[in-house]
Amino acid sequence: MLTAGQLLKQVRATKGLSLDLIAAQTNIKKEYLKAIEADEYDKLPSEISANGFVGVYAEFLGIDKNRALALKRRAQQESMHAKQELTQRKSVDTAKVHGWQKIAGIAGIAAVVLGVIMYIFFQIRSFQTPPSLEIIKPDSDMTVSTSMIQIEGLTDTDSVLTLNDATIDVRNNGFFTTEYTLTPGVNTLVFKATKNSLRRTGNNYRYTRAFKRSANG
Repeated sequence: MLTAGQLLKQVRATKGLSLDLIAAQTNIKKEYLKAIEADEYDKLPSEISANGFVGVYAEFLGIDKNRALALKRRAQQESMHAKQELTQRKSVDTAKVHGWQKIAGIAGIAAVVLGVIMYIFFQIRSFQTPPSLEIIKPDSDMTVSTSMIQIEGLTDTDSVLTLNDATIDVRNNGFFTTEYTLTPGVNTLVFKATKNSLRRTGNNYRYTRAFKRSANG
């Protein structure tokens, strides 16, 4: 799952920008920028300031701040849920320690079996889940006067990416960039990211954007 911190860090690295430069341009402390890229929002002064810093950082890199904030909220919710599950699991384990040895042994075996089942389940789920696909620029539903547009985005590193059935190279960090030639009128760009794992093709994710080129372009 792509997080806000991962998205910001990958785009920053791709653009070759340092944290010192961004700190100077945005007036956000370097230590706060590091915390954001690590998704460690508890190191920021408050939740309000965390949202503000993420929004400013995203806009500085040319990323939709609403998308970045949505990724931040989703990661925080999943982290909170994981902590709750861990707390509940520890409570159950503590209760079992004080139980009979036989029950504890059976519970231990059951936990191992459950862990194996969960591992298999998540492996299958990971294979069946479509890869992530984020189009950073350009915006959708826009009119341009030039015949060529620059496209940038992010996807999973093990994805096979195509644009209107033409393959696009994906870098080791999941970033991709390419140019596309538009024709006068409405152009529909269909991005498709397909998982390519263990030499098998998994589910794919389709992402469609429309661009209009003016007749005099």
